[in-house]
Amino acid sequence: MISCLGFYRFMNRPATVVWIAALALLPILGWFGFIGWIALLVWWITLAPERAAAKHRGSEISSDPEPVSPHVSPAPEPEPEPPREPVTPRQMGYLKRLASEAGLPLPQYEPTKQEASEAIDFLLAKLGRKVDQVIPDWSTLLGRSDVMIVDTETTGIGPRSQVIEVAVLDTAGFPYYHALSLPQGRISPKAIAIHGLSRERLRAEGARPWPEVHWELVETLSRATVVLAWNAGFDRRLLAQTAERHGLTMPELPWHDLMADYRILMGERRGKGWHTLSAAVRRSGARVSGQAHRAMRDCEAVLAVMRAV
Repeated sequence: MISCLGFYRFMNRPATVVWIAALALLPILGWFGFIGWIALLVWWITLAPERAAAKHRGSEISSDPEPVSPHVSPAPEPEPEPPREPVTPRQMGYLKRLASEAGLPLPQYEPTKQEASEAIDFLLAKLGRKVDQVIPDWSTLLGRSDVMIVDTETTGIGPRSQVIEVAVLDTAGFPYYHALSLPQGRISPKAIAIHGLSRERLRAEGARPWPEVHWELVETLSRATVVLAWNAGFDRRLLAQTAERHGLTMPELPWHDLMADYRILMGERRGKGWHTLSAAVRRSGARVSGQAHRAMRDCEAVLAVMRAV
């Protein structure tokens, strides 16, 4: 039965029918039929590998592919909201003062620091103020060894005046540096009346030539990320012109003017109003001991105002 089934499959193939027909016609066609039969055989043998490959490709295409589960990326988690930074007392006080000037009520709830900043910007625009939009927050500068306060005493305030005393205090209260320097010229009598540093007193207290002081001061201030001063433009200019007088150069330092900050805190226009350090000490209620207009004592006064305001 297996033999009969195999013979049936063999006879049902189209190629088998072609070969049987070619053999049957061979006696009739003679040599031409024989030559055609040989050509048909060569053609069949030559194309056999291509037919097998095509049959294999057809079976691959017809076979059902394995189902591939689509990759579904998980939904991204929502980003957490940034923490609501509370408003600082200094910023809130400034907002209240501006709102009072503008005749506008304050919100019933306590705003965040960002909301207070936006409200301050609105009130400044309404009042026509042209001051810095960033409200000084001195609390971020306090208690740090890398934030240094500088103060100088000088022979005068002119373009040829020189520094005769300099002090450096960090905002943690550590006195980093103090030195006296002998100037190359006279000391203005008006300056002596303010700080009391005559040439005789400088010699008596061990004042040294500026080049010695210069390099020590530069080395000290190189550790600072911020250099603070009350009316920083004055100290910066006097240190630079004193160095130039001796053929030296003061390096670029990250200066920050605290008196300019104080103007903003007092709600004044930038560049308008002059607040001496002594007036700021009295107004803030800061307690400072020692002789006024001496470099280290004035550094301590600046720090006291920063803590009190």
